[in-house]
Amino acid sequence: MVSVNDIWVIARFEIVRHLRSRHAIVAGLLLIAFCGFGAYELAQFADKLAELDRDLGPALDMIAGMVESLTDLPVIGIRGLLREHPPVLVALFALVMLFMPLLCIILTYDQTATDIETRHVRYLLFRSDRVSIYLGKAAGALVLVSLAIALVLLIFGVFLGVRSSALEGLEGVVYLGRIWLTASLYAVPFVALLALSSALFGRARRALTATFLYWFAVGTLSGLLSLANDGFERLSYLFPSVGRFSLLLDDPAAVRGTVLYLLAFSLVAGLLGLWRFRSRDL
Repeated sequence: MVSVNDIWVIARFEIVRHLRSRHAIVAGLLLIAFCGFGAYELAQFADKLAELDRDLGPALDMIAGMVESLTDLPVIGIRGLLREHPPVLVALFALVMLFMPLLCIILTYDQTATDIETRHVRYLLFRSDRVSIYLGKAAGALVLVSLAIALVLLIFGVFLGVRSSALEGLEGVVYLGRIWLTASLYAVPFVALLALSSALFGRARRALTATFLYWFAVGTLSGLLSLANDGFERLSYLFPSVGRFSLLLDDPAAVRGTVLYLLAFSLVAGLLGLWRFRSRDL
């Protein structure tokens, strides 16, 4: 029987295990260095924007061009976002969503894989059930991604707050909270996909390699086949990176389709992974 307490204990153990690993330490240092450099560049961009004044056409053109180059959003929608929210933070939101697939894969590829490979999961089964183990490890992976996103936004937020006026006070802090919540929820389908990969391959490196190859294959096939028939563009929905930039928009109607797709993907991938984990020889 599924135990909420078991899920919580396993999730907590997974978080501590990953945070203490050399992989997490190296990844954390690289993330801090990357964010420090990115925050400095974004602060420079904020200074240029301040010189132009965000209400002027050139200022909007400059940052709208940056966001448009990162996303597939229409220029009109981008301009609306820039008028409603701190423009530099809109650019930061786009950057976070751009790198979310890569971040999620790197942080969540080893959920049950190592335990299956080392047979450690057999010892866990003496104290818990397969469903609780699977869900606990997935929950731990999701919390780990949320912590990483919080670290990224903290570095950017502190740097921008000290270095420039890009945060625009409380409005900017609230918007950073929205970025964190959106990105954390967007990580759910990736956690489900990587949980499936872990259960399928039973080895951490194989799960990681297979996921990257799958991502590349889906993108390549959908791109090449769509040249012959536009209908093949739907193949891109086999990987949950589709439509993620629409989550920047404020209009619920504009994001409803993406949210429903991500929920469906999470459910299908999660159930397939759970089925494989329950049925395989551990």
